[in-house]
Amino acid sequence: MKAQSSSHDEQYFRGDNRLLIIAQTDQPQPDPLADWQQQEKNRSYRDYSLIKLQSVKYFQKAADWEFLYTTDNGHRQHAVKRNFLTSPQQAYSINWYTTPEDWGDAQQDLKVIYDGFKPLS
Repeated sequence: MKAQSSSHDEQYFRGDNRLLIIAQTDQPQPDPLADWQQQEKNRSYRDYSLIKLQSVKYFQKAADWEFLYTTDNGHRQHAVKRNFLTSPQQAYSINWYTTPEDWGDAQQDLKVIYDGFKPLS
């Protein structure tokens, strides 16, 4: 995957029909699960279907939000968004999108991303 675009706090990577977005903030919410639960209530995804929304063990505190939705172009997507704290003043999200058909094959790549992630100092 190579960077396709970025903003000041997000990096976008596309490759093999997959999208990875890594976002960073210096003003994190103290509870990643509560943050995702609030965002899930206000979601605007078309044909949204929640798979799971739960805490996970990753860095200091983390939560995964996994779901299915349909893009504006009519393509079904399977997504997982991991929100996590690396310090009280720094948090990240790793957002992974694939087609439902590619989800299983894409899990090995996602594991490499999770295992290899290093926060900015």
